[in-house]
Amino acid sequence: MKEKNKNATTMPNYSKAITAIIMATSIQNGLAADPCALLTQATFNAIAPDAVVPYTYSGFCTAVTNWNTSNPSNQIFMGATEADQRAELAAFFGNIRHESDDLKAPREYYMCQTQTTVSGTLYCKPSGYSGGTYNDPYCSSSHTSLSIPAGCDCSTIPESTVAARYIEANLLFLGRGALQLSWNYNYYYAGAALGVDLCTNPDRVATEEAVNWGTAMWFWTTNTGATGTTCKQYVAAGSFGGTVKTINGGLECPAAASHYDSVVGRLNDYCIAANALSVDNLLSLGECSGLQ
Repeated sequence: MKEKNKNATTMPNYSKAITAIIMATSIQNGLAADPCALLTQATFNAIAPDAVVPYTYSGFCTAVTNWNTSNPSNQIFMGATEADQRAELAAFFGNIRHESDDLKAPREYYMCQTQTTVSGTLYCKPSGYSGGTYNDPYCSSSHTSLSIPAGCDCSTIPESTVAARYIEANLLFLGRGALQLSWNYNYYYAGAALGVDLCTNPDRVATEEAVNWGTAMWFWTTNTGATGTTCKQYVAAGSFGGTVKTINGGLECPAAASHYDSVVGRLNDYCIAANALSVDNLLSLGECSGLQ
């Protein structure tokens, strides 16, 4: 260890006060505050008290910095005012709480709640699977590495030879991560945006913090689903309902009978996030039929 400077003078800790001044000055000058100065570790813990890896606060903050540095014209959580920033953070975390079971599910339950590991490789047992070849429901065979639009190459999957009645996780394009990234074409484009190969190793979304958060940020700012509008754009227009429509509109806008409880849960998750972030006014539920 280095010897301490015996002549150094102990100074009071003004870090919190300085941070507050910087934030206030930035807002007054029209500059957005650091999103992680608004969403503190304590706030994150209030939103997701039982979060597991890869859903870490440090990973989130790193991913925000990386995304905004790499995408200066399409940044996330950088609204014109602090209220705008808090509104987007609340909408984002309201949705990811719902999609990831309060940040406790790195992989979707239907496809990989039953799992086993052999020699360091993860294998999943999709619901109802009892062995033999398997057709991944998230494989669009018309989307390939050579098609336009493109997608990760995928086809019928063989049963594992080392784990009977299981499928190797890295052969499945199931829902993973904060916004449960799914489908081979979304893995292709999310990986391209982040500069990582998610075609041969899609499970990185469920195991690596930066990739997990990065794919969610890619979807939020870039993917329009079937609506033609991104979640980020809907928030800017004042609509939480629109974000639901982009993420899962086919089942929740309006809600299918099997998804009534899901819609109620998503709205509750949004309220929890908004309360933790001290959001004064909730966004509109418009754009999602049945929520109004």
